[in-house]
Amino acid sequence: MFEHLTELYNNKELKDKWIWKHKDFLPPTVIVNDLPIHFSSAFKRIGISMSGGADSTLLAYILLKLITENKIDCKLYPFHMVRFADTKPWLEYIARDVWNWLDKKFPGILQPLEYGFIPSDLETLPLSVVNPKNFENVDFTRCNTDVLITQRFKEYFVKKHNLRFVYSGTTTNPPFDNNLNAPQFREADQTNLNPELVIAPAMINPFALITKDWVMAQYENFQIPELLNLTRSCEADSLQLDIHKWNPGRVYPKPCGECFFCKERDWGIVNSSKYVKSRPCYYALGGLNYKNGYVTSCPTQSDKLSILKDSYLPSEVFNSKNFLQHRLDLLSGKWPKGCDMCKHVEEAGAGLSMRKEEIPVLSHYNKETGTNGFEGLRTVEIRFSHSCNMACLHCSQVFSSGWLSKLKRYEPDEIDRKYELIQLTGEMHRQSPDDDLTISISTERALEIVEDLNANFPNLERVDFAGGEVLYQKQFFPTLERLAQHPNASNMMIMFHSNFNADFDPIRLSKLLANFGKPMIQMSIDSGPNMYSYFRDGNWEKLVENIKSFRTADNGKTEMNLVCTTGTYQIMEIEDIFKSFLQLDANHIQASIIFTPKYLNPALMKFLYAHEIKNDFKKVKIIIDKEHEKRLADVPKYKKLQSFKGTVKFPVWTDIETAYKSLQDIENYIWKTDIDEKYWHSFIQYVKKTDVIWKQSFNNSIKKYKLIKDKIVRVKDV
Repeated sequence: MFEHLTELYNNKELKDKWIWKHKDFLPPTVIVNDLPIHFSSAFKRIGISMSGGADSTLLAYILLKLITENKIDCKLYPFHMVRFADTKPWLEYIARDVWNWLDKKFPGILQPLEYGFIPSDLETLPLSVVNPKNFENVDFTRCNTDVLITQRFKEYFVKKHNLRFVYSGTTTNPPFDNNLNAPQFREADQTNLNPELVIAPAMINPFALITKDWVMAQYENFQIPELLNLTRSCEADSLQLDIHKWNPGRVYPKPCGECFFCKERDWGIVNSSKYVKSRPCYYALGGLNYKNGYVTSCPTQSDKLSILKDSYLPSEVFNSKNFLQHRLDLLSGKWPKGCDMCKHVEEAGAGLSMRKEEIPVLSHYNKETGTNGFEGLRTVEIRFSHSCNMACLHCSQVFSSGWLSKLKRYEPDEIDRKYELIQLTGEMHRQSPDDDLTISISTERALEIVEDLNANFPNLERVDFAGGEVLYQKQFFPTLERLAQHPNASNMMIMFHSNFNADFDPIRLSKLLANFGKPMIQMSIDSGPNMYSYFRDGNWEKLVENIKSFRTADNGKTEMNLVCTTGTYQIMEIEDIFKSFLQLDANHIQASIIFTPKYLNPALMKFLYAHEIKNDFKKVKIIIDKEHEKRLADVPKYKKLQSFKGTVKFPVWTDIETAYKSLQDIENYIWKTDIDEKYWHSFIQYVKKTDVIWKQSFNNSIKKYKLIKDKIVRVKDV
């Protein structure tokens, strides 16, 4: 994968030039997950610049691992440049946390962390103003004086400790469309496969000619997600983060997510898949997911790892044969067949996959056998039955009794088969024609499962309930009551997915949820009032009233999030969805993508209406902007919303923040995803068929698009 770098570093002319110029040998390279890194077993004392960021932290880990595994008599001397001490005081403490972790992992090799200092007023001073002497291979027009100060400190540090080389971890900038705020000396046109950026007298920078995606992949390959979690890439200061004062010992500020370095980190994570050799997963290691007649590891995983009729207790299932192989496959870099959704997202670079949403816990995992101790079970999702009060157009008979009722007298025909309308043929959510497993966990069996969790799995930190519709099912409340007896209940997240359109007692629900550390409701809304009754077969006014009633009973203790499961229909009504969501007093607004069936995939909309939906996305951004401006104009009024965070002087609304992010995730997915145009014709047939079966009208519900014969056409904006 990096053969060009190996060839570059082994070039005889380069080696001869190095020896002639520096009167010294050129250190050999070792291959670390395909990347050649200059390192010699003859080294005795080497240094490293540790910023506390992901790059230098990984490099320190690699060097310490090489020294340890090869039993080399070598010490590693680290230093940290204290920067922006007045506006980002937390940076040096993050570097210290990283040092502590590495020192504990590799005792006796890492030397005490030392500190240099860059005055804040010199950080942004152009290097051309100083015009230093004896400072080669640097474009003064693209650098600031901080580069000079760091280099001069390195020179001092080398002499002080008699070091052979000092390592630094600095990557080439990623191929963003706009890198205006990026360090210009890291642009690809500047690095340009220049080996002198990788190795120079007393300096080695193995990452100089690669980008962040390789770096982020190594945290998975080495199975050190907890180390990555200690690092910080964000360059936002206390003013940008609305922090009045920060003292050591306080929680570190949340990264801004907007600066170049945050975006580079996110880009690295999203695009790391091609370099990943190990795929540790929070859910595969510590999850159980009860589905239609079988158990697997997470909501999007579809392999039948254990059949419920054979075993249903968590203690019997967690380390069963198929679960062990599932873990071993992922940890060796293989994608199990049932992990296709995460594979699709990661390979498309379309945001975070579910596998990457949570940091995997490896402390109780046996990498040889795939076994995980019972202490390693962290999350469970339970589905009681497919009993549901709705028949949403993206669902199926497997997960909705409403669908079963709609199709009770329907016989699939040639059109269904020709256009692969798998919801109507009954194939969706089933692996084969003879797959007749159903969601069926009685109240008695549900209580047995919970008793087993209470007795055997002390670190359980999250339990999800999904449906069907749990508020429509008799098993839900008794199960919650029993789960409240778990020894970790006071720290546990309880989350349930709901359309919130059923009849229920808000006071009883609130009291039950109060037994848990973090109750959360994920409301599947997927529509605004325009097409809510059409797409979800529900009542918008009842939804609004139920949210209001529960908020009154709960007094804001439960986090309530709105979810838009996004497909073709949703893109058609995207403005109405976001506008209405912002009026529902939710904590967060989230979006997920309909990957299957393919005829509902949102990327289909770009075939005929790319220009139009781009404009629609711009209008949604304006809608969010105007809502934000409205709240900023009257903070005392809008600070009563559940999404309000911060202070009156520095107000933040999390529904506004997450609305922007969700919209961006949808856009990214659509423009990055290729899908066969034939499914657009399948979508048209699906609309025609379901309009007849559901006895409703696409044209009466969707405002900007109309079904005319065998075409869906865009009409004048309304």
